[in-house]
Amino acid sequence: MLNGAVLKAFILILILNYFSVLSEEKCPSPQYLEIGKEGVVFCEFETAIYSIHWYDTDDVTASKPTIEVDSDGTIGGPGFTSGEYNINPDGYLVVNNVSVHHETKFTVTKFKSTSELPIVLVIEVKVIVIPVLAYPVIDQCSTQEETCFTRLGWNEQLTCRIADARPPVNLSWHMLTKAGQTSIPFTRFITNGTITQSSYVEVADVFEKSPSVVLLVCKAETDAPLLNRPESFALAQNQNIDLIDIIVSDVIVEKGQCVNLTCSNADIDILVWEKRDLENNFETIAYYINFETLIHKSLDGSVEISNQGSLVIPDVRLEHESYYRCLYNNGTGDVAAFKIAVYVSPSPAYPVVDGCPSDRYCTLNVERQGNLTCTVKGIRPAIELQWMVHYEDSIDQISFHNQQSKILTNDGTSDVIHTTEYKVRDTASDRVTVECYSIGARKDSLALSTTIDLLIARDDVIPTAKNQKETGFPIIIIVIVLVVSFILLVAGVIFVIIKLRRRPKPDTLSNEENFDLKETLLNQPEVAKNKTLLVEQLKGTYANFYNAIKPVPYQREKTYCVQSVFVEGGMSCLEDKALGDKETWEPMQSYQDIWTDPRLRSKRRIIEGGPGYGKSTLFLQMAHDWCSNEGKSALKNVQILILLKLRQLAGISSIYEAIRIFLLPRNSKLKNQDIESILDQSSSVVMLFDGFDEYPDYENTTDILDIIQSKMYPNFDVILTTRLSDLPKDLAAETKRLRLTGFGSEAQHTYLRKAVTKDDVAAGERIQNVLYENPSSETSAKFLSFLSCMPISVRGRKFKDENVEQVDLLIEREHKSLDKIAFESISGTERKTCWKRSEIADCLGESLLVQCLRVGTLQEEELTEFHDSPGIRAHEHVEYITNVTFYHELFCEWYAAHHLADAVEKLHNSSDEGVSDVLDIVDPSKHQYVFRFACGINLTAADVIIRYLSGLIGRSEIVIMCILERIGSVDKILDVMENLCSNPIQIKADNSKILNRSTLQLLEIADLKEVSVSSLIVSECFHAVEESQKAILLTFDLQLPILSTLRELIIDQSGKEFQEEELNDVFTYIANCIQLKILKFSGCILPDVIRSTYMQILSTNGATVSWYPLNNWYILDLSSGYWMGRKGQARLSDEEYENKVERIRTMRQKNKENVRS
Repeated sequence: MLNGAVLKAFILILILNYFSVLSEEKCPSPQYLEIGKEGVVFCEFETAIYSIHWYDTDDVTASKPTIEVDSDGTIGGPGFTSGEYNINPDGYLVVNNVSVHHETKFTVTKFKSTSELPIVLVIEVKVIVIPVLAYPVIDQCSTQEETCFTRLGWNEQLTCRIADARPPVNLSWHMLTKAGQTSIPFTRFITNGTITQSSYVEVADVFEKSPSVVLLVCKAETDAPLLNRPESFALAQNQNIDLIDIIVSDVIVEKGQCVNLTCSNADIDILVWEKRDLENNFETIAYYINFETLIHKSLDGSVEISNQGSLVIPDVRLEHESYYRCLYNNGTGDVAAFKIAVYVSPSPAYPVVDGCPSDRYCTLNVERQGNLTCTVKGIRPAIELQWMVHYEDSIDQISFHNQQSKILTNDGTSDVIHTTEYKVRDTASDRVTVECYSIGARKDSLALSTTIDLLIARDDVIPTAKNQKETGFPIIIIVIVLVVSFILLVAGVIFVIIKLRRRPKPDTLSNEENFDLKETLLNQPEVAKNKTLLVEQLKGTYANFYNAIKPVPYQREKTYCVQSVFVEGGMSCLEDKALGDKETWEPMQSYQDIWTDPRLRSKRRIIEGGPGYGKSTLFLQMAHDWCSNEGKSALKNVQILILLKLRQLAGISSIYEAIRIFLLPRNSKLKNQDIESILDQSSSVVMLFDGFDEYPDYENTTDILDIIQSKMYPNFDVILTTRLSDLPKDLAAETKRLRLTGFGSEAQHTYLRKAVTKDDVAAGERIQNVLYENPSSETSAKFLSFLSCMPISVRGRKFKDENVEQVDLLIEREHKSLDKIAFESISGTERKTCWKRSEIADCLGESLLVQCLRVGTLQEEELTEFHDSPGIRAHEHVEYITNVTFYHELFCEWYAAHHLADAVEKLHNSSDEGVSDVLDIVDPSKHQYVFRFACGINLTAADVIIRYLSGLIGRSEIVIMCILERIGSVDKILDVMENLCSNPIQIKADNSKILNRSTLQLLEIADLKEVSVSSLIVSECFHAVEESQKAILLTFDLQLPILSTLRELIIDQSGKEFQEEELNDVFTYIANCIQLKILKFSGCILPDVIRSTYMQILSTNGATVSWYPLNNWYILDLSSGYWMGRKGQARLSDEEYENKVERIRTMRQKNKENVRS
């Protein structure tokens, strides 16, 4: 080893001559060592090594080497002794276990000999921590691929991060176009850990330059070797894009063929393909990127995407029948849309006539009158068939009547069986050529026909041997059959005459109508007789239904005809929009329009509505219309109407058995087979299925579900009622949706007068006062009765009815057992809506059960049960049982809410973590009233429930309703309100009136408590600004007051043309909203130039006004009044303005024409 004095001398000489020494040997600096691992600090030594000395500092004058190796290869120094360092054979410094304190400057001195100056090099060492995900991670992406796909809203942020790295990584967002990468505004921040840092970068308003789809890149920049890749790409699609003006191209393709959908013939940078699912939402199935590299990916295994961006379906199946849209970016952004209709050709490809071979021309030997049947098998879509004369000059020789089709559906295709009765006139020739052919919408695209010759038998011609051969019957058999038939006919006529003579004369009968019915039946064929009998028995049953309406359940002796209490509430239908993510509900005038409104042309319809909105009463009114055969009713010409309450059909899979058990008298002679024959041969049948939300067998295979899905009786009119958000899983594609929207103030008054108070004005006023204080009950007609008669009401009030005996207070004191039964019925996996009387008596006790039946909370109904077990006695085969049900769903939910409120309060007070488990078993989408009632019953439970619901995705509407039900100050749930108001709040035309009213009340509370409201969307319900400019008037008699905490207002009003004076009123309103900085108009028409005295005030307040007419945003220049492109782009030209206005007007006109047609 060199002694210390010599070494110090060398160092001093080195310091004096350091900058004059030139050497080609060097050490890269900085060098990076990964923490927790062995690290090597290396240098490029080109000459022989005499000795090497490493220092863990750059100040070597006052330091000793940390580790060194002498000329004889001996390693020493405190760093070596401690095991912290080592030196490898090449002279490199080895750090055995890198830690944070190794982030420093190291110095190495290398001696070639004792006679030469050493080489001295300084190396900066940086300690690194490689992140677990060593690439930019985009939070909104579910995959870790270099390019991902995500859907965003207009103002939704996109976040990119690299977490737990050392040193921190510099991130930035850029947009990719054909021109290259373009910088966009973003926000960057870093969070510090113990030894690492996490880098974040956020970008908002990514659809500023292209409103439909954009490609973004998150770039990471660092000198340290931290990353596997420096960039991650996000293909972002705007999920809120308004597509009101998209033209849909129809594509008709045969099953099994290949279809190619081309988005655009232009050069496209990026595009996204979407398909509409059964719930009317669009899902992404493929995307395409064409920049420096070509990326195309299918997210659906049954489709492909070509190198040009076209969507290819190589093997079209029935499930591919849907709407498709392509959102693409060729510089500005655009959309193309397609509707694929899949057809299946029948086999054979023509109608097959019964009695004819299917492979050759046919001649049929027929009588002068009879039936003809032709069938088309395995076709899609179903077609209509018709019999007619083939040659025009034969049109007067034969007539066709009672032509009927039966459609059998199987796996998406149909067998169409068409039958007609015919009659050949006496003057006709012996041969008539007839044809069975397709008619209707598909006649041009798929014309099917079969022509046959009918050889008419003549009474005066004896069949020849040839005729015998053709008919296949020896002449002697024909003669015998005719003789026997004649004898039987004569005997039958004699028997009928004798029986008739023994009958008393009509004027001696006690029931003349009954005699007429029997006489009619006697002269009809068997099926026709049974059909007449079925109709009469159905009408008798329905009369019992609709003549037993009890609006006030505890007044059991007071029953009314449905006609006496029926009041029409609001009704709307779902527009059949080809495209667009949002549902559009349009108002209807009357329930009679269900069969006449062109928007509802279908054989399958669903009526949705909340509990108490009058779904069951509406069906009873329809039954009344049918039975009374009113002239204005659309049901007057319907042959058969079937009305079934689905909650009664537990374990009954056959529609025929359900009709026999629940709709026919016990002594009816009609059997299941008779009912089936009648329905099969009926051309006009309406089926009303009431209460799918209460159907016990909704997961089993039943005729009811097959009928709903058009797998059975597709040509029957079927209407189903259900609660909101409780639709069948598999709906027929053609199903139309309707919604009951509640009752206005006039309808409320009318219903109360008809059903509850009659001439008692004071009682009516008391109920109206409660309704005013409890707006959540306004829209439910049944709930009006609920408030007027329940022993317990939402606010603890009771109404005394002087005409009835005072109700026992037992129910008010002890109803916990009733609460439990109600809660179990709505929270279980099986829908239990009724109980045997003995069963519920054991649970409640006989005394409480009697009281519940007495006041009308519960009601009894008699049902029939059939037992087919082996060895059962004959008299035990049929059993008549008494079941008990709640008078109405609302009653059940009211008592269930008590149980829920009690359970939540107890668990919360005991700090039990099982609160969520109790709440999880009640579905908010099906039983929102349970949560709302519970919030009005118990304040402690209300706060827990509201916090629980606010943590669920998509439950903001019910949270609003529960907040309004809650009694007392909202201070304890201000954080919930703040979170609710931090997201966009909507007031929409297709919301219920109560939801919109509750939303307005929430906004007023937020204003009072100074809670900031980030954004309010007024969708399709703007009417005007109130004269004082202190409120916006909405279309359903509601007002939006001035809100001091509102920050953004979006008015979405498709097709409306704002005049300058009206726009000035809007500006006046928002000028009074002191924190409102953003005003947006969407889908409407605004003036091309705006001159408003309030624009200067808006400018001073820092407000902006934007307009989104079609696919592009424009910003109002508040100084000039002109519309400008976003981010300072050029002014909207007169030509562009006129083009957009004309397109909006054209779309509005087309929508009106579609409705009229």
